[in-house]
Amino acid sequence: MKKHIAVLVLFVSLTTIRAQRQEFTIGVNRNHFYDFHEKAKVFESKDQYGISLGWSLDNMETKKFSYRATIKLDRYQGNVNIFNGGLGGGVTLDADITKNMMAIGLYPLNFSINSLLAFNFGVEINALILETVKGHYSYWQGGSPPISSYKSLDDGATKVSNSFGVGLNARVAYYIPLQKGWSLVPQYQIFAGMTDEFKIIQSETRSIRHYLAIGFAKKRHVKKAVPPK
Repeated sequence: MKKHIAVLVLFVSLTTIRAQRQEFTIGVNRNHFYDFHEKAKVFESKDQYGISLGWSLDNMETKKFSYRATIKLDRYQGNVNIFNGGLGGGVTLDADITKNMMAIGLYPLNFSINSLLAFNFGVEINALILETVKGHYSYWQGGSPPISSYKSLDDGATKVSNSFGVGLNARVAYYIPLQKGWSLVPQYQIFAGMTDEFKIIQSETRSIRHYLAIGFAKKRHVKKAVPPK
């Protein structure tokens, strides 16, 4: 947790001074777990809803291009029933899983229409803060005698999820001007995970998350440096 806070503080200190617009967002997400290569013998999932809080810095300028940077606290969840194995044995994960994540995103591709309708495309890195799991993990192997085990995951002693993840993110937003540089920003985002969600079972389970959020943006007047004569 201390490492996560240190990364957050460093990120904020290095980026805030270059931002031309800051935005706070709050919204809901819908998470969908799926089998990326469809290799599991059985894969069932149920979509569930969560919440998301975000802070973004727009029009971060470098010598070559401008970009968007984001920090997000994400709580998403879903139910999975996964079986991997065959006639000789296998493993099963059947659980409701809730993840609390901290995410840092960078958007190098940004477009706008009339400075009101914005499109952003980038990458997001997620770090697991806390997980809550309700369900079980079981294992069996044929033989003489056969071997089997059953483990409840409700006590939190067994870690189910991977600690880090990476994915692609896309956003479309509309800026509704208010007063004194403030804007109201309804927006939609989609995140497509590129790394596996779980480590307890061999399954390429990925996450797709849809977000509906409302943002409150404030322009920051940045004085451009005047070259010496």
